[in-house]
Amino acid sequence: MHGIKSIGLFLIGFLIINPFTMFGQITITSSDLPSSGDTFRFSTTNNPLINTNQTGANQSWNYKTLRPTGQGVDEYKSFIRTPYLFYSQFFGATGLKTADTLNFGILSITNAYTFYRTRTDRYTAEGTGFTTSSIPLASDYSNPDRVYKLPLVFNQHDSDDFRVATTIPTLGSFIQQGKRVNHVDGWGKISTPYKDDLNCLRIKSDILETDSLVTQFVSFGFPANRREIKWLSDLEEQPILQITGALLAGNFTPSQIKYRDSVRSLGPPGGGFGPRVSYTVDRTMGVKNKDTFKFSNATVPNFGWTYAWSFSPSNATFVNGTSSTDEDVEVVFTDSGWYDVKFTVSRFVNSWDTTSNALIRVDNTSDVKDLNKKQLLLLPNPVTEYISVHSNETNQILTSSIYDLQGRLLFTKQIRTDDKIALDFLSKGRYIMVTSDGTDQVRFMFDKI
Repeated sequence: MHGIKSIGLFLIGFLIINPFTMFGQITITSSDLPSSGDTFRFSTTNNPLINTNQTGANQSWNYKTLRPTGQGVDEYKSFIRTPYLFYSQFFGATGLKTADTLNFGILSITNAYTFYRTRTDRYTAEGTGFTTSSIPLASDYSNPDRVYKLPLVFNQHDSDDFRVATTIPTLGSFIQQGKRVNHVDGWGKISTPYKDDLNCLRIKSDILETDSLVTQFVSFGFPANRREIKWLSDLEEQPILQITGALLAGNFTPSQIKYRDSVRSLGPPGGGFGPRVSYTVDRTMGVKNKDTFKFSNATVPNFGWTYAWSFSPSNATFVNGTSSTDEDVEVVFTDSGWYDVKFTVSRFVNSWDTTSNALIRVDNTSDVKDLNKKQLLLLPNPVTEYISVHSNETNQILTSSIYDLQGRLLFTKQIRTDDKIALDFLSKGRYIMVTSDGTDQVRFMFDKI
């Protein structure tokens, strides 16, 4: 009996000395972070009165009153599913689209991506990609941006410098450099409209950054200092809540609130009821400059709205008399790749939208362009043993070469259309085939399974 009592007193003392055990302080490791193929729906809102000063141990953060004004989806893509797949230094990295369009005076960029790598001791941003003047450009960091030092534990401090420079043809260089200062300044439970009482860590990151444009004639830099406050859970690979805003002379001004969420009908600012924004499309794969995609409004209720359709990248042409503000539209895509679709309905000053990331695929596995006015197809795709190039013209002589994603030539041969090419020399993976008739060439991408 005396032994049982002693054990009981020991356990009580252990819990008093180690309250983290009782209240569930967590640790964030590499397995708790996003990887290629992960998708996360989020809501956004703008509430400058939100409290960001609550820190410390065993906190209870209650943000259940947040009301979304927009929704979207973050998709973490393998680099070969981004517009920058020909930059082999990103092999094995995970790409996240961070912006549709950014303007820096004389420089305007679209399709901005950041490329991340996860290791057991750190989670880093190691590359950036963007498009300017229709040219896709990408660079790796000379000093990676260490987003997290892993594992993350309460009261952890760390800082690290970062730098990335991208050469822009005919213009100069775009340079982003600075320091990230991290502090895990709280732990406890967080409640949002998405879930209640999730165990979490709160991490505050001050990014002290300067963006510079260096040209032959002029060079100028501008500060991009900001603060990110994130609540991370070991049950959700994406931050449960993230508050971002400008940091000026140590003063933080929140400007965007983004939180993990499920699909919701979005109401007007301040609450109320809104429509369930939806649409249908008759196909999700096709050929550039050839196939027509028909998008139809399916919003409920469906009356009294004005409409806006947009695509990212913006290589889309509205056809058959339709325009971006019609209820139903028909679109032809003018370049290969993956396309995001955003559909917005509005009434007076209020608007609601839905966004589908990487919904439309227009890629080289079907057809990039006609060779000698004959449509070429790569069949089958994916492939196990044999592959062939099909054409409406029989016995057309072509030269086909196969490359890996690092650009190394693995195979080249002169073939006729519909000849079978044995692929037993290839291991499982993704490859590029370049096919030429001596005048034009087509690039296909295919998977060996």
